[in-house]
Amino acid sequence: MESTKEMKNNSSGFIPDNWRVVTLGDHASVLRGGSPRPIEAYLTKDPDGINWIKIGDVGVGAKYINQTEERIIPEGVSRSRKVFKGDFLLSNSMSFGRPYILNVDGCIHDGWLVIQEYYDSFTTDYLYYALSSQYVLEQYRSMAAGSSVLNLNKDIVKRVRILLPPKEEQKRIANTLSSMDTLIAELNLAIEKKRQIKEGLMQQLLTGTTRLPGFSGEWTERQLNQIGSMFAGGTPSTFNKEYWDGDICWLHSGAVQNCFVYPSDVQRKITSLGLRHSSARLIKADSIIVAITGATCANIGYLTFESAANQSIVAIEPTAEYDSKFLYYKLLKSREQILSHKGGSAQSGVSLHSLSSVYIYMPVEKKEQKAISDLLVAIDKEIIAYESERDKYRLIKQGMMQELLTGKTRLV
Repeated sequence: MESTKEMKNNSSGFIPDNWRVVTLGDHASVLRGGSPRPIEAYLTKDPDGINWIKIGDVGVGAKYINQTEERIIPEGVSRSRKVFKGDFLLSNSMSFGRPYILNVDGCIHDGWLVIQEYYDSFTTDYLYYALSSQYVLEQYRSMAAGSSVLNLNKDIVKRVRILLPPKEEQKRIANTLSSMDTLIAELNLAIEKKRQIKEGLMQQLLTGTTRLPGFSGEWTERQLNQIGSMFAGGTPSTFNKEYWDGDICWLHSGAVQNCFVYPSDVQRKITSLGLRHSSARLIKADSIIVAITGATCANIGYLTFESAANQSIVAIEPTAEYDSKFLYYKLLKSREQILSHKGGSAQSGVSLHSLSSVYIYMPVEKKEQKAISDLLVAIDKEIIAYESERDKYRLIKQGMMQELLTGKTRLV
């Protein structure tokens, strides 16, 4: 790489002399999909039917759309929009502005926009990264501003401005960014494999199906209220400023995400006065916390530091005869049992009373509990290391996109 020396000024700032700023609609066709109605009348199970492409056919973080779950009969094509391998799809509203490259031919409904006939000006991979750039997404947001929901339409997409380097340079840029995507994908695969290994070990070790070498002692059932102290949190009055912005960490249920909880997860703090004048109480480090209401209901956390919590969290402080990390993993494995105590409505939660009656099957010997949790902690550390490395490369890629797609840095 080398920094750009010969640059020209225009409405988009300084760009290399042999680059241009173009309007997408002048170099590609942008069209909206169409929906045969009622769609049920056009769907077919015939494998020779025409692929019917929906947002559900897109994998998480996918670059390509490779297959579809549904197909339509040929009579539906005239009421829809035919699209082809190599075309770009954009959702009108979901995954706002995110491009997908088609790897199949098919038809799209009116929730999609398609970009076609761009080959004279752009290489496919370069256009993918350009459309994924912050520069383009900011234009979408600016042009869609004012509506209650951000929606794209073909006129907005046609008006978006894109930097156009020579095709050979487009290829070099795309190849470099693609290599970063490959590295990130490999790390995601490694993370998924480690998670599968962890899930398998939890199934075997936390149920006693497989025993670690050297252990053959008895396992027994204990109710949660038999293993230590259990209590719910509380919230100081929000009207009294003397209760807030102190030095005591205070958690709400959103911080409980089925993982270890660290000080960085704290969003608010209370004062010692707020602690005394509410039902909140300090929870010891190395305790287990359980979300009992809200969107994270029945999520389990392992508290790594002393903190207070609101009433949507129940704390479990095990006695010395139990390994707290083992209990954390055991409760993760028992989430379905905890959820079975949840009330019938969407707003219902799990009561402290019902949570305390949950039974845990565990080794009597604390040494075996700790041996199991040590193994699971080691795997979690490996997962976290992979995730940290992946996130680092994602940031590097963002920086590279900013440099390469604007011409600030050139590839030679």
